[in-house]
Amino acid sequence: MHSRTCPFCREAIHPEASACRYCQRELDPAPPSGKCRSGWLVALALAAVVTAGTAVLIRGFLKERRHWLE
Repeated sequence: MHSRTCPFCREAIHPEASACRYCQRELDPAPPSGKCRSGWLVALALAAVVTAGTAVLIRGFLKERRHWLE
């Protein structure tokens, strides 16, 4: 299990603790974990796939449209 260090007594504590169990001082909220970054990566990849798919459909439509006008 991961832990963080109390800024007051330098003891290892639970990463989501709101108070140190050793010195009993209240702590600032834990910084956000890196899990959010992977969410952005998934969203970016999904946006790229949708954009590429749209471009392929538009290209195919314009290519077919040329045949309609002939």
